Amino acid sequence: MEREGLVKKVKSSGLRVRTTVVLTEKGQEAYDKSTERQRIVEIMSSLSEEERRRLRSNLETLRDEALKHVARDLTPPFA
Repeated sequence: MEREGLVKKVKSSGLRVRTTVVLTEKGQEAYDKSTERQRIVEIMSSLSEEERRRLRSNLETLRDEALKHVARDLTPPFA
């Protein structure tokens, strides 16, 4: 985790030599994202498997329709 920049070692300046491991900003962000994901899982578990399937299908339909509208408004850079 230290190699990925998620934590860093901090040596104490006291009489005893101690090393404390602390989260970096990147580590805190990763932790926050992981707990958000867990909340989403908990919330989504209130739906049945069939309800989750329908929700996914409806969201895909909306995404595809939105992409059609966005693509229609785009002009190719080398037209």
